[in-house]
Amino acid sequence: MHEFEGLLFSECEKFADAINRIDMKVRFAAIRANFPTPEDINDSEITAPSKRVQNLVPEYEKPLFGVLAALSIGLDGIRKECPHFGAWVASLEGPTSIVDCCCFKLDATYRYRGLLLFAASSCISGQGRVKLRTASSR
Repeated sequence: MHEFEGLLFSECEKFADAINRIDMKVRFAAIRANFPTPEDINDSEITAPSKRVQNLVPEYEKPLFGVLAALSIGLDGIRKECPHFGAWVASLEGPTSIVDCCCFKLDATYRYRGLLLFAASSCISGQGRVKLRTASSR
C-alpha cells in the first residue's frame, strides 16, 4: 500500500504550485530523484511521504492541500508515474465483473464513479453465497 502523498511526487512542480509553495519544487524533486517511482518513497514510518512533506511545509494540511495537488497533477499524471496505482485504477475501470456462480440471479448492474455495483435478489441454488470478481483479478 502506498501513502497518498507519495503519489503527489508524480509531478513535483505541480505539487509545489498547487500548495502555493513553488519554492519547494526543487526540494520535492530532490526527494523524488532518489526513488525509481513516487510509490517507492514510502520506505519507512519516519520518512514516509507525508512526514517528508510536513517537515518541509509545516502548514501542509492533507485534506485541503492534498486534494489541490492531486487535482493539479491529474489522474493521468499520477498513473503515468505510479505503476501500481495505475494498475489498481485500471482494475476498477476494467471489463465488467464476472459472476462466478451461474445460479446467481442478477437483477441489475449499475456504474457509479467507475465502479460496477450489483443488485441481486437471491442465489437460486440456495447456497446463499456468491463470489464476484473482476476479470483482471483472475
